[in-house]
Amino acid sequence: MTDPTNIVFLGEIGAVHGVRGWFVVKSYTDPIENLIDYRPWFTKRPGDNVVWEQVDEIQAMPYKKKLLAKFGGIDSRESAYALRGSAIGVARADLPDLANGDFYWIDLIDTAVFNTDHKPLGQITSFIDNGSYSLVQITNDQSEYLVPFVSPYLIEAIPGERVVLDWSEDWN
Repeated sequence: MTDPTNIVFLGEIGAVHGVRGWFVVKSYTDPIENLIDYRPWFTKRPGDNVVWEQVDEIQAMPYKKKLLAKFGGIDSRESAYALRGSAIGVARADLPDLANGDFYWIDLIDTAVFNTDHKPLGQITSFIDNGSYSLVQITNDQSEYLVPFVSPYLIEAIPGERVVLDWSEDWN
């Protein structure tokens, strides 16, 4: 078992591709092909918040604006189908060092969010890349909502401390 705090979630297993164990990977790296360069991968089944299993034998390739992958020992459509929804992660130590002031999205999960009037909006629970720009999901006691995570809305982001958005409480 690998310590889940040292694994960074970078994608998930989606639809099956073909009949020989290949599947589509929804990669959260930018560009999506960057996930191919990280080894080893770790997977975690849906609903399992603790156990990451290391996958050493990986074939992966870009295919028509998607990423396809196949794991050693997964040789049938049925075996690949059983992996659907599994998270894919890599060890934090295997990620490249960032420039000063840059951060990984995972480092903002559970960070408190405030607007420019210093009013709390909630906590970050996830990010969504919709193709044009990124959205941050904010959750509070009353609701969940999505906010564009781009300029001019993003004012400040300090992982583990706070995120400040130019966003009115009334827009939720």
